[in-house]
Amino acid sequence: MKKPNCLVISASVIIGACAFFSGANPAFGESKKIGMLPKFTSDPYFVAVNQGAQEAAKELQVTVEFNGPVDANVAAQANIIDQWIRAGMDAITVSANDPNALAPALERAARRGIKVSTFDADVKPEARQVFLNQCTFEGMGQTMVEMMAKDAGTDGDFLVITAVLIPRLRFYPAGTNSLRKTGFTLISGKWRSGNRNGPTASTRW
Repeated sequence: MKKPNCLVISASVIIGACAFFSGANPAFGESKKIGMLPKFTSDPYFVAVNQGAQEAAKELQVTVEFNGPVDANVAAQANIIDQWIRAGMDAITVSANDPNALAPALERAARRGIKVSTFDADVKPEARQVFLNQCTFEGMGQTMVEMMAKDAGTDGDFLVITAVLIPRLRFYPAGTNSLRKTGFTLISGKWRSGNRNGPTASTRW
């Protein structure tokens, strides 16, 4: 139960940062519109993020539109950003499915004066103003290793399965390096579609 609460708090910080950078001023009744774009909407992780975002929006007197693709679709994310540009959003915050492919859409938003930030998964730094994450990538990788070693023992073979294998997964080398220090052997790294309802391939190795 602690993880959803942490995500709610993190989302509140994200929306607070968006409101600050967009110049929201509730004291003068100036409502700002913020677009929040997850990797995909079907993941309980992002359901919790939306919960925290809406709570923060109510407190800060801003409007948060939470919208995203149903699976890890970069083109769909870019289309939503372009829709928000046309709608005149004051700020957009994104959990990117790809750090490079999504950058042009965010740069278009920035050129229109929209404040741009990322959370959870970043784009290249020049395409956004702020990146906010709930932990460091190195810390995430090391923590996953510690949890696995606690359950599996101090040696053996291991397989890494992740949703997508792109540069933003910087916890991957940190985790695998820590595992090797414990005596584990890396068999392979596998990945699947970002759609949580798709095949995981975890039973095939």
